[in-house]
Amino acid sequence: MEELSSLESDGENASTDEKATSDTTKSTVDEDVEEEEIPLEDCDLLMGLWGWYPEWLQCYRTPQALLFWLCCATFLQGFWFTHYPLVPSSIKTGMVVNGLVNVIITTIERRFQLHSIESGMVASFYDVGYFTFAFPVSFYGGSRLAQKPQWIGIGVLVMGLGSLVFSLPHFLAPSMMSSMSETDTLCHVGGLHGENPCQGATETFFSSYKYIFYFGQFLHGVGATPLYTLGVTLLDDTVSSENSPVYLGIFYAMAVVGPAVGFFIGGESLKQHTELTLKVAELGLSPGSNLWVGAWWIGFLIASIVAVFVAIPILMFPRKLP
Repeated sequence: MEELSSLESDGENASTDEKATSDTTKSTVDEDVEEEEIPLEDCDLLMGLWGWYPEWLQCYRTPQALLFWLCCATFLQGFWFTHYPLVPSSIKTGMVVNGLVNVIITTIERRFQLHSIESGMVASFYDVGYFTFAFPVSFYGGSRLAQKPQWIGIGVLVMGLGSLVFSLPHFLAPSMMSSMSETDTLCHVGGLHGENPCQGATETFFSSYKYIFYFGQFLHGVGATPLYTLGVTLLDDTVSSENSPVYLGIFYAMAVVGPAVGFFIGGESLKQHTELTLKVAELGLSPGSNLWVGAWWIGFLIASIVAVFVAIPILMFPRKLP
């Protein structure tokens, strides 16, 4: 009997030890699971901005949502200016005459007395900005731990700032009627002395505004740099190799739609006089008049506001999507 009791006691002790060992193992496994789940709470892997990472926002942390907002950014970039560093040359050549900047370039020539070489410089400063920042953005933004969405979002904000800067000459320059009156007075006084200072007066008066256009286009090029250097890489890293061509195809398709819409909106805005409060009917002015200057600045002002709403969601995306 004593032996039987001893065996039962040993069995109970063994069962207790096994249970304790099982509990310890289970606790260790749970701790390991918790340790593995901790990195998922890292802000680099959650969707949000500046310490704000709500749970309801995490459902938008998908490749489809990322593609949508990148397409919006590409659409805006094409809306401003048609230049696609990664698009084949055949498409680039067909689209280079479109886009908002190319539609209004002759209008700002007339409004601000720009020479052809100066208006050409306005278009060229986009390439200057892109070329200047292409290497550093690709090097630092393309590193393994870089926050590519943040780089792209900041780039969209820079493009929006460039668009706002590009529209500033309309608000800084005097109205057309007042500038024309001052010029007429100078021409009249110069005519009394047998001189003709009309051309020199107007060119000197408006010559400084071309630098604002240069800077605005420079910012457009700088802001577009991460979109085309890092945006393609981000999409390629996010989706599988099978879906990557589809995503990139949609991305480039929006780059083609943007200039078309920019061309349309630019043409429609030019039907309105740049001085919106001016009573053009009383002055006998119409869009077909040689003195007509369209509202070239409206599209840029609208695009600068839209750029902010596009940049914020892109800034919220994490470095890596699940």
